[in-house]
Amino acid sequence: MNRRKFIKSLAACGAVMTLPMDKVAFAANNPDRFLIIVRAGGGWDTTSICDPKGEVAYSDKGDFINKYKTADIRRSGNLRYAPIAAGVNLDYDWMDHVFQNYRDDMIVINGVGCLTGSHAQGNFYLASGQNFSNFPTLGALHAASFGTGMAMPYYSAGPHSATGGEVSAVRIDSSASVDKLFNTNPDQPDAIRTMLKSKRQDLLDHLGYDASTPSKEQTLKQFKASDLNSGEIARVLDYLPTNSSNFQAEMCAALLASGQSATTAFAARGGFDNHADNDKKTALAANELFEDVDYLWKELHRHGIAHKTTVMIGSEFGRTPWYNHGNGKDHWATGSVILMSPSLNGNRVVGRTTDALKPELFDPETLEVDRDNGIPITIQHVHKALRHHLGLAGLPINSKYPMPVDLLPIFG
Repeated sequence: MNRRKFIKSLAACGAVMTLPMDKVAFAANNPDRFLIIVRAGGGWDTTSICDPKGEVAYSDKGDFINKYKTADIRRSGNLRYAPIAAGVNLDYDWMDHVFQNYRDDMIVINGVGCLTGSHAQGNFYLASGQNFSNFPTLGALHAASFGTGMAMPYYSAGPHSATGGEVSAVRIDSSASVDKLFNTNPDQPDAIRTMLKSKRQDLLDHLGYDASTPSKEQTLKQFKASDLNSGEIARVLDYLPTNSSNFQAEMCAALLASGQSATTAFAARGGFDNHADNDKKTALAANELFEDVDYLWKELHRHGIAHKTTVMIGSEFGRTPWYNHGNGKDHWATGSVILMSPSLNGNRVVGRTTDALKPELFDPETLEVDRDNGIPITIQHVHKALRHHLGLAGLPINSKYPMPVDLLPIFG
């Protein structure tokens, strides 16, 4: 399916709409800050990425956290990152590229309490800071606040799209899945009609009401009468590259730049759930992750919106500071989060782990280590700081879905 056909298919489907078309306007709200959430799926080994340890003994039996030397840990400004695992040959080292070229735009938060070792719960925590089944993700809160009138305020191709009914979420996993979702085969009109009916109902179930939308019946009438193929969604075409290299990164950037979304999310390539052969598999997965991150930022710069975009990169939890019998690492409820934006006070590391890969305690006002009276940094603290950074703190929706932890000066 080519790009134009894809967008027309999107526009023909009620799933992309959260308001009647007469309310959709290009760059309706023009948010001061966009948000993109990138998930490194599976639970990444942070000691092989942004919280390197090296030959640090985990036990008195001579067991080391990593198999590389501490002296081989790489640096970029104030940031530290792991070397490539022995025996891994890469065509290009994308982790090194990102840390060297984007360090001034990066805040690495280490020792983040992920609060769980469960994939499902970890994904809830990563996306929302809570694990209640319908607690809105940070992306949903941001989109509901700043995406009013946009065609797709919340585009979420990530693992968790709970919205609490505050906004509709659109999820399309890949260009290949578009054919399955929209089923453009003319020999199957019944399937198409069934799908459209279902998506229209999804729209109505999530749509809020105001004076201009007095009832579901009126909303549906407006929806059916809309010329969706000629709507503002077609503007996305002007922002997509001619030759696609990374579907999700391109879509996320294009939707923001064209004014169709305020928040986007996607799962980067690569798998980090490495219970065997951890070092090699993590090195390959991390290389793909940072290649995706670099490409995303190139797209954001190409569209001229990099300066107003914040990217959150994280995983559902970390990996153990020891190897199992298969040279793998198992689930560990301490991880890291990477925040990126040209608007950040970057080139900084917040938080720290002990030699046993446990969170250090910090003074909540200064973020100085305080092992006697300090607190650990959790994913909830990261979310609260991001809410303030994104301008959600003073809005009613922030109080409606509270994050009952201290506000830490993560952003300086």
